[in-house]
Amino acid sequence: GRWALAPGGGWREVHGEPLAVDHRTKEGLLSVYRVMLASTFCLQPGGDSPTRKSIFDAIAAGCIPVLFRNDSTLTDSLAYSEKLPYLAMAVVIPMEAVLSGEVDVVSELRAISPAEVRRKQLL
Repeated sequence: GRWALAPGGGWREVHGEPLAVDHRTKEGLLSVYRVMLASTFCLQPGGDSPTRKSIFDAIAAGCIPVLFRNDSTLTDSLAYSEKLPYLAMAVVIPMEAVLSGEVDVVSELRAISPAEVRRKQLL
């Protein structure tokens, strides 16, 4: 299931709307945004460019982007990177550590305190 911050702190499991949606339709696109609005973390896997529109959508929805790289190619590519603290708003988990099994993404995210989550969401 999905996990979200519970009122007053701690974590709760979220049931409901599926995560797989067809973003090519208006209804599918709205579903994507509803999922982001209801989620605490939004995974941002690499694509065909260093950045994705989804990073900005996640931040606007209050969903903390989970990035799998932290290098100048990524940070320099983000709009207004000289003024906005993108890395402070995000969680960075090295993809190599995930692929090697050294890091479990869900465990890593659950280990983040509710206070840290709120701080990142309010930046």
